[in-house]
Amino acid sequence: MLTLFQLQYCPALYINIENFPNLWQKTLQYLPHWRHSKNINKIIFKHYKLTNNIIKIEKSENIALFPEYEFNQILALLGIMLHIKSLSHCINSKQIGLIINEIGKEKYRFCLANANFIIGNWPEGWQQKLPLEMHIDYFRQVGLNFWLETINQNNVDLIKRLKLRLPKKKIEKNITLSDKYKPVAEILCQKITKEVNLQCYHLLK
Repeated sequence: MLTLFQLQYCPALYINIENFPNLWQKTLQYLPHWRHSKNINKIIFKHYKLTNNIIKIEKSENIALFPEYEFNQILALLGIMLHIKSLSHCINSKQIGLIINEIGKEKYRFCLANANFIIGNWPEGWQQKLPLEMHIDYFRQVGLNFWLETINQNNVDLIKRLKLRLPKKKIEKNITLSDKYKPVAEILCQKITKEVNLQCYHLLK
Protein backbone atom coordinates (compact mmCIF):
# COMPACT_ATOMS: atom_id res chain seq x y z
CA MET A 1 0.00 0.00 0.00
CA LEU A 2 1.07 3.56 -0.60
CA THR A 3 1.07 5.91 2.36
CA LEU A 4 -0.54 9.33 2.23
CA PHE A 5 2.95 10.83 2.40
CA GLN A 6 4.05 8.81 -0.64
CA LEU A 7 0.88 9.70 -2.53
CA GLN A 8 1.47 13.37 -1.78
CA TYR A 9 5.21 13.77 -2.22
CA CYS A 10 6.56 10.73 -4.11
CA PRO A 11 4.73 10.50 -7.46
CA ALA A 12 7.75 8.76 -8.98
CA LEU A 13 6.77 5.70 -6.92
CA TYR A 14 3.49 5.22 -8.77
CA ILE A 15 3.47 7.18 -12.03
CA ASN A 16 3.03 4.97 -15.09
CA ILE A 17 6.19 5.36 -17.16
CA GLU A 18 4.12 5.68 -20.35
CA ASN A 19 2.94 9.08 -19.14
CA PHE A 20 6.44 10.48 -19.62
CA PRO A 21 7.57 11.97 -22.95
CA ASN A 22 9.34 9.37 -25.11
CA LEU A 23 12.79 10.85 -24.54
CA TRP A 24 12.31 10.68 -20.77
CA GLN A 25 11.20 7.05 -21.00
CA LYS A 26 14.39 6.14 -22.84
CA THR A 27 16.53 8.02 -20.32
CA LEU A 28 14.88 6.36 -17.33
CA GLN A 29 15.89 2.94 -18.66
CA TYR A 30 19.42 3.82 -17.56
CA LEU A 31 18.34 5.00 -14.10
CA PRO A 32 17.30 1.81 -12.25
CA HIS A 33 16.45 3.66 -9.03
CA TRP A 34 14.56 6.58 -10.56
CA ARG A 35 11.36 5.82 -8.68
CA HIS A 36 13.15 6.71 -5.45
CA SER A 37 14.86 9.84 -6.77
CA LYS A 38 14.09 13.21 -5.19
CA ASN A 39 15.11 14.93 -8.42
CA ILE A 40 12.68 12.86 -10.49
CA ASN A 41 9.92 13.73 -8.02
CA LYS A 42 10.72 17.42 -8.45
CA ILE A 43 10.59 17.06 -12.24
CA ILE A 44 7.20 15.32 -12.04
CA PHE A 45 5.83 18.02 -9.75
CA LYS A 46 6.89 20.72 -12.18
CA HIS A 47 5.92 18.97 -15.42
CA TYR A 48 2.46 17.87 -14.24
CA LYS A 49 1.81 20.99 -12.16
CA LEU A 50 1.33 19.10 -8.91
CA THR A 51 1.04 21.09 -5.70
CA ASN A 52 2.08 20.51 -2.11
CA ASN A 53 -1.44 21.16 -0.86
CA ILE A 54 -2.32 18.61 1.82
CA ILE A 55 -4.42 15.85 0.28
CA LYS A 56 -7.33 14.59 2.34
CA ILE A 57 -9.10 11.49 1.13
CA GLU A 58 -12.43 9.92 1.96
CA LYS A 59 -12.82 6.15 2.23
CA SER A 60 -14.06 5.79 -1.35
CA GLU A 61 -10.90 7.59 -2.49
CA ASN A 62 -8.53 5.13 -0.83
CA ILE A 63 -8.09 3.47 -4.20
CA ALA A 64 -5.29 6.02 -4.59
CA LEU A 65 -3.31 4.03 -2.00
CA PHE A 66 -3.79 0.57 -3.52
CA PRO A 67 -0.68 -1.35 -4.67
CA GLU A 68 -0.04 -1.32 -8.42
CA TYR A 69 -1.24 -4.87 -9.15
CA GLU A 70 -4.49 -4.51 -7.21
CA PHE A 71 -5.07 -1.00 -8.58
CA ASN A 72 -4.75 -2.25 -12.16
CA GLN A 73 -6.82 -5.39 -11.61
CA ILE A 74 -9.67 -3.57 -9.88
CA LEU A 75 -9.93 -0.93 -12.59
CA ALA A 76 -9.70 -3.53 -15.36
CA LEU A 77 -12.48 -5.58 -13.77
CA LEU A 78 -14.61 -2.47 -13.27
CA GLY A 79 -14.13 -1.42 -16.89
CA ILE A 80 -14.98 -4.92 -18.09
CA MET A 81 -18.10 -5.01 -15.93
CA LEU A 82 -19.21 -1.74 -17.55
CA HIS A 83 -19.07 -3.55 -20.92
CA ILE A 84 -20.29 -6.94 -19.77
CA LYS A 85 -23.59 -6.86 -21.68
CA SER A 86 -21.71 -6.32 -24.92
CA LEU A 87 -19.00 -8.80 -24.00
CA SER A 88 -21.57 -11.50 -23.29
CA HIS A 89 -22.64 -11.27 -26.96
CA CYS A 90 -19.14 -10.90 -28.36
CA ILE A 91 -18.16 -13.69 -30.77
CA ASN A 92 -14.54 -12.61 -31.19
CA SER A 93 -12.92 -15.41 -29.20
CA LYS A 94 -9.42 -14.01 -29.76
CA GLN A 95 -10.29 -10.69 -28.14
CA ILE A 96 -12.10 -12.40 -25.27
CA GLY A 97 -9.06 -14.62 -24.81
CA LEU A 98 -6.82 -11.57 -24.45
CA ILE A 99 -9.07 -10.21 -21.70
CA ILE A 100 -9.13 -13.54 -19.88
CA ASN A 101 -5.33 -13.71 -20.05
CA GLU A 102 -5.18 -10.38 -18.23
CA ILE A 103 -7.75 -10.90 -15.47
CA GLY A 104 -8.07 -14.69 -15.31
CA LYS A 105 -10.96 -17.06 -16.07
CA GLU A 106 -12.47 -16.82 -12.59
CA LYS A 107 -12.70 -13.03 -12.67
CA TYR A 108 -14.23 -13.06 -16.13
CA ARG A 109 -16.78 -15.67 -15.04
CA PHE A 110 -17.54 -13.49 -12.03
CA CYS A 111 -18.41 -10.61 -14.37
CA LEU A 112 -20.62 -12.78 -16.56
CA ALA A 113 -22.37 -14.45 -13.61
CA ASN A 114 -23.06 -11.16 -11.83
CA ALA A 115 -23.95 -8.98 -14.81
CA ASN A 116 -27.63 -8.82 -13.83
CA PHE A 117 -27.23 -8.96 -10.07
CA ILE A 118 -24.24 -6.93 -8.91
CA ILE A 119 -26.28 -3.70 -8.60
CA GLY A 120 -29.66 -4.83 -9.92
CA ASN A 121 -30.87 -2.95 -12.99
CA TRP A 122 -28.10 -1.00 -14.69
CA PRO A 123 -28.75 2.75 -14.81
CA GLU A 124 -29.15 4.08 -18.33
CA GLY A 125 -25.86 4.78 -20.05
CA TRP A 126 -23.64 2.72 -17.75
CA GLN A 127 -23.29 -0.28 -20.04
CA GLN A 128 -20.94 0.65 -22.86
CA LYS A 129 -20.42 -0.56 -26.41
CA LEU A 130 -17.17 -2.36 -27.12
CA PRO A 131 -14.37 -0.42 -28.79
CA LEU A 132 -13.15 -1.54 -32.20
CA GLU A 133 -9.94 -2.77 -30.61
CA MET A 134 -10.18 -4.23 -27.13
CA HIS A 135 -7.15 -3.64 -24.95
CA ILE A 136 -6.85 -4.07 -21.20
CA ASP A 137 -5.55 -0.50 -20.81
CA TYR A 138 -8.79 0.72 -22.38
CA PHE A 139 -10.89 -1.11 -19.79
CA ARG A 140 -8.67 0.20 -16.98
CA GLN A 141 -9.12 3.75 -18.22
CA VAL A 142 -12.90 3.33 -18.37
CA GLY A 143 -12.79 1.94 -14.83
CA LEU A 144 -10.71 4.86 -13.58
CA ASN A 145 -12.88 7.47 -15.29
CA PHE A 146 -15.96 5.89 -13.72
CA TRP A 147 -14.35 5.76 -10.27
CA LEU A 148 -13.30 9.41 -10.58
CA GLU A 149 -16.98 10.29 -11.03
CA THR A 150 -17.68 8.98 -7.52
CA ILE A 151 -15.15 11.17 -5.72
CA ASN A 152 -15.07 14.83 -4.73
CA GLN A 153 -14.37 16.77 -7.93
CA ASN A 154 -12.83 19.59 -5.89
CA ASN A 155 -10.05 17.24 -4.82
CA VAL A 156 -8.02 18.21 -7.87
CA ASP A 157 -4.65 17.19 -6.44
CA LEU A 158 -5.90 13.66 -5.77
CA ILE A 159 -7.47 13.35 -9.22
CA LYS A 160 -4.23 14.41 -10.91
CA ARG A 161 -2.28 11.80 -9.01
CA LEU A 162 -4.78 9.04 -9.76
CA LYS A 163 -4.57 9.82 -13.47
CA LEU A 164 -0.78 9.50 -13.37
CA ARG A 165 -1.10 5.84 -12.38
CA LEU A 166 -2.41 4.74 -15.79
CA PRO A 167 -1.21 5.42 -19.34
CA LYS A 168 -3.77 7.85 -20.70
CA LYS A 169 -6.12 6.33 -23.26
CA LYS A 170 -8.69 8.21 -25.27
CA ILE A 171 -12.22 7.15 -24.40
CA GLU A 172 -14.97 8.03 -26.86
CA LYS A 173 -17.66 8.41 -24.23
CA ASN A 174 -17.28 8.77 -20.49
CA ILE A 175 -20.05 7.80 -18.09
CA THR A 176 -21.35 10.84 -16.23
CA LEU A 177 -22.88 10.18 -12.83
CA SER A 178 -25.71 12.20 -11.36
CA ASP A 179 -25.74 12.64 -7.58
CA LYS A 180 -28.68 10.22 -7.49
CA TYR A 181 -26.55 7.33 -8.74
CA LYS A 182 -23.25 8.02 -7.00
CA PRO A 183 -24.13 5.75 -4.03
CA VAL A 184 -24.92 2.94 -6.50
CA ALA A 185 -21.62 3.57 -8.27
CA GLU A 186 -19.76 3.38 -4.96
CA ILE A 187 -21.41 0.02 -4.22
CA LEU A 188 -20.31 -1.27 -7.63
CA CYS A 189 -16.73 -0.11 -7.00
CA GLN A 190 -16.75 -1.77 -3.58
CA LYS A 191 -18.05 -5.10 -4.90
CA ILE A 192 -15.47 -5.17 -7.67
CA THR A 193 -12.73 -4.38 -5.16
CA LYS A 194 -13.95 -7.13 -2.82
CA GLU A 195 -13.66 -9.64 -5.64
CA VAL A 196 -10.02 -8.68 -6.23
CA ASN A 197 -8.65 -8.06 -2.73
CA LEU A 198 -10.32 -8.07 0.70
CA GLN A 199 -7.72 -5.82 2.30
CA CYS A 200 -8.35 -3.15 -0.33
CA TYR A 201 -12.10 -3.62 0.09
CA HIS A 202 -11.91 -2.96 3.84
CA LEU A 203 -10.15 0.34 3.15
CA LEU A 204 -13.24 1.49 1.26
CA LYS A 205 -15.72 0.62 4.02
